[in-house]
Amino acid sequence: MKKKMSLIASLLSLVFMLGCAGELVYVKDAKLFRVKDDGSDQEQIIPQPAPTTGVNYHRPDVDHSGNRVLFVSGSSADFAVGTIWTMKIGGTSAKQINLAGSDSVMARWRPDNEQFLAYYGQDTADIFGICIVRTDLGSPANGDRICDTSVWDYAGFDFNKSSSGQLQIIFSHYEIDHSFKLYRRQVEVVPACTGSQALINPFPPLGVDPKDLDERLPVISFDQKMVASAVKWPSVIGIRLRGIDQNGIIGAPLTFQFQDLEMITGVSFAQKDEKLYFSAKTTAGDHNLYSISVREILRGISDLVALPSTQIPAPIPVTPKKIPVGSGKNVWPSGINEP
Repeated sequence: MKKKMSLIASLLSLVFMLGCAGELVYVKDAKLFRVKDDGSDQEQIIPQPAPTTGVNYHRPDVDHSGNRVLFVSGSSADFAVGTIWTMKIGGTSAKQINLAGSDSVMARWRPDNEQFLAYYGQDTADIFGICIVRTDLGSPANGDRICDTSVWDYAGFDFNKSSSGQLQIIFSHYEIDHSFKLYRRQVEVVPACTGSQALINPFPPLGVDPKDLDERLPVISFDQKMVASAVKWPSVIGIRLRGIDQNGIIGAPLTFQFQDLEMITGVSFAQKDEKLYFSAKTTAGDHNLYSISVREILRGISDLVALPSTQIPAPIPVTPKKIPVGSGKNVWPSGINEP
């Protein structure tokens, strides 16, 4: 017990210090941009050839090698619905992946094979679900549906490949009590989810009703050892961080709490998982990008996995660093990893 309390105390005393500037891709007013997280070297990424499915771009996700980025191309500047495209990180070699009209809302690279990506949208039979599709096909094609789990634009999913070799999808699900909770499902080599979905215990703090706790936008670290998510309950807006052990088991959460934010709209890990990037709408109505450092946690990820579920630490008040990218609707950051 004494050791567990000491562990919690050490995590609560973390000092968030930013290191050298990393890079990210993000969306400003439905256009793609690249920038360093100190605000320097900002440039617009213009897909070439220009997508034919819409000039409004959403939901970028940079692959694990830092060479390519996928995104949604659609007709609406306000709603992230459209068709999945990929391109090189500089904008060249833009390629349509699935069929126009598939109403995709987001996509993720598979961490174990970047010839595949998954998206939420219509499959080959025009049924909605999480679908797997190859990126090296000669022409656009809808993928094979691996899960019929509802994953909306503001819920999200990501892949985790454990060191034991198991592939799983971690996703946010709309509950019957109208909250969102995180779940996981195993994925076979032949595209299919297996078994029933398993709830990742929300571990609400003392005095918080589980139906009042929402978790969305899960994202997996590049090293596959952590999952971050946007979380809120009455009077709290923040990001949760959980460790993932070698068998894919997800530990109890550590929560970072932010002030003056109304809603978190995107979460991503930075290069070598040293920082978290996120976008948020402020209580004043601005849409900004932010970063926080998790470097001190990285030196003891096994401690994060070992957090006791019976003594969930209180949220840690953190003042994130604003990434100065100018005014506009700045959303959906995706860190560029440089192995």
